[in-house]
Amino acid sequence: MKKVYLWPDKTWAYEEDIDDLDWFLVSGGKSDDFTTHEIPDELDAEDIEELINMNALPGMTSTKPDVMKGKIEIPEGSVLVIRFQGDLDFNAVTILNDRLVVNAPNISVEIL
Repeated sequence: MKKVYLWPDKTWAYEEDIDDLDWFLVSGGKSDDFTTHEIPDELDAEDIEELINMNALPGMTSTKPDVMKGKIEIPEGSVLVIRFQGDLDFNAVTILNDRLVVNAPNISVEIL
């Protein structure tokens, strides 16, 4: 895992690329209003940009206790039914490293 810093204007930087965070903020004209996110090492910059645009970086999604998170195994031969209200924004679905990523409100998943 590696850490990224994310600002409200959706600019970001890898922790490893910043020697001194205070100097980086001052010299780059950045505010101290940023969040940090742990992301898998295998994601490249383009993947990170895509997740930021979907508001789907770890820590950006809901922290409600009734929200399932983590890896879910679906048995071979099963059917996955995804239900959602309204239109699903095209930008809410992507595939990264053989993973289907969906970030949508009021979504439910059923395994048949």
